[in-house]
Amino acid sequence: MISETLSTPVLHIADCTALRILANNQTKVGFIGTRFTMKETYLTDRIRAHGIQVLVPQSQQDLSDVQTVIEEKLSLNIFDQESKQVMLTVIQKLIQEGAEGIVLGCTEIPLLIKPGDVPNIPLYDSASIHIAAAVDVQLGCKKVTDFYPSGSCSC
Repeated sequence: MISETLSTPVLHIADCTALRILANNQTKVGFIGTRFTMKETYLTDRIRAHGIQVLVPQSQQDLSDVQTVIEEKLSLNIFDQESKQVMLTVIQKLIQEGAEGIVLGCTEIPLLIKPGDVPNIPLYDSASIHIAAAVDVQLGCKKVTDFYPSGSCSC
């Protein structure tokens, strides 16, 4: 990871998201994003480092469906009901597996899926959370290292 090779602390999107999840007293969330971010563990492992269990879609069909919506619809500014239903179906499966909240791990997903679409389940818009954390750091309200998992510091 790049942060391990730098002497300057890095504000990691997964750390910021994890702290928001913990602030809601949750320890098990679902994660949706591109196929790459769902299959590779560079984001989910960083969230897990905060003591949070992360569920990702397991079926190849769900992974493919989410990727298709992102790539062929959302990336082209197409926000239709069919795409929304695909995403909500995958989200419902994660909730049935015990997810207490859902991390929206791709910048376009929150443009389609809104909190009212998934009643009683917090949605964690990772990009917005990351931006808010960066503002807190710039304003001097927090240090980058405040976001790191307990007991670790990459600086």
